[in-house]
Amino acid sequence: MAQLAIDSTLKAQANGGEDSEIFHEFLSKALDDDEYASFAYMYIKGDSKYADLAKTNGTNNYLLDNGDFMILIEDKDKANKGGIATLKADNNIINLPPVIKTVQDGALNAGIPHRFSIGNLKVFGVNIVAPLTINGKIQGAVGIVVNIDKISENILDPKRRVFDKERKVLIDSSGLVLMHTNSDNIGSNIKDKK
Repeated sequence: MAQLAIDSTLKAQANGGEDSEIFHEFLSKALDDDEYASFAYMYIKGDSKYADLAKTNGTNNYLLDNGDFMILIEDKDKANKGGIATLKADNNIINLPPVIKTVQDGALNAGIPHRFSIGNLKVFGVNIVAPLTINGKIQGAVGIVVNIDKISENILDPKRRVFDKERKVLIDSSGLVLMHTNSDNIGSNIKDKK
């Protein structure tokens, strides 16, 4: 995903296009095509031409409080194409452990599933982050928040039952309950249960 964004940017530069709009288009398509993703973002740290352009154009939704550049989008209509909304850049995203780690080490990272509160939507999901490298240097990150609740709905759908009173549970290696037929258990840790 990150390489596609960079390739799109280089193409836009060659054609004289505005990079941030190409970024937005790329993120929108990636998010709209994924039925389980709720949010996507692109973060470019520090002083950048993208931040400067956002300041010049008054596109404040693309600026974090520290002046860094971020495009943050949400898919408000997962059932249909379209419905992509641009949200205000969220400072909390750059402080998430997988984003920090990706920007530091330049590797793909996934966070621990937890409840996200972005914009007006709350989702139980996992943040998957790839480095954004320009001219061989890590400049930021591209990420997507996969909505585990949506995946659960699909897997736990009563039409998928094999037995009448079956229970489906998905637990990660740390004991975190990711999926359960009793939604009260989601997000809890089986190690904490007595």
